[in-house]
Amino acid sequence: LVWCSEGCHKPDNALRVGIRELGSRLGLCIVMLKKAKRFAAWGQRRSSTAYILVCDWREAKPCMECLETLAIERPQMVVCLVEK
Repeated sequence: LVWCSEGCHKPDNALRVGIRELGSRLGLCIVMLKKAKRFAAWGQRRSSTAYILVCDWREAKPCMECLETLAIERPQMVVCLVEK
């Protein structure tokens, strides 16, 4: 599971706690990246395994542009988190 969000490294982020707990229960490797630029770098050097991309609204478009313009294997699913 790749989570791309500016708040992914903030210890007081409740979503961060939830994603880490979910990953632990399901045996998932969680990769937390702050910006789409980091996602692009990660995508270009990773091994060929399936992944799910979870991003916030701010990083959704830049992440999609990375997938479109770079030779990054597409995720199995993309989840965009939005808040009101």
